Amino acid sequence: MTVLRKHIQASAPEISKQLDQDPSLRQSLQRPEKDARGKEFFSHIYAQHTDRVLDHLSIVSGGDLAEFAINAVYGDLMAETKRLSAQWTALLEFLACYAVAGSSVVQAKSHMFGSHNLGNGKAELKAVVEICGAIESFWGVQVDRSGEAWAWLLKMDGW
Repeated sequence: MTVLRKHIQASAPEISKQLDQDPSLRQSLQRPEKDARGKEFFSHIYAQHTDRVLDHLSIVSGGDLAEFAINAVYGDLMAETKRLSAQWTALLEFLACYAVAGSSVVQAKSHMFGSHNLGNGKAELKAVVEICGAIESFWGVQVDRSGEAWAWLLKMDGW
């Protein structure tokens, strides 16, 4: 973050000034409110799989990961729509998981479907794939997204 900040200050001082004055979007919400909005956003992403995903998160962490995801990740951050809509947030979630590739295939799949559940169609999802492909090509990075593990990507062609 320090390197990023220094680069922004050197290359775009006007943006640096804006960022320095930018207040946090996080609302001072009580725990029940964060839990409710987190569960609602999570449920839009995972749809009919919500309970199963939360059960799996709970099983592997004694309940801590499911609670953290709902309250902090989804309730406190991702459900905040003052700057980005839920639809755009979901698309960015897909982009982040898709870009990481090998270590988050299951998350990328979940967030592609979640992004679609929140209104993104073929054009938006294909744009994510193209953006990642362009960045990988620019940097000479080769990512293998072929084979059975990535076959779910074909679903977007029907949307």
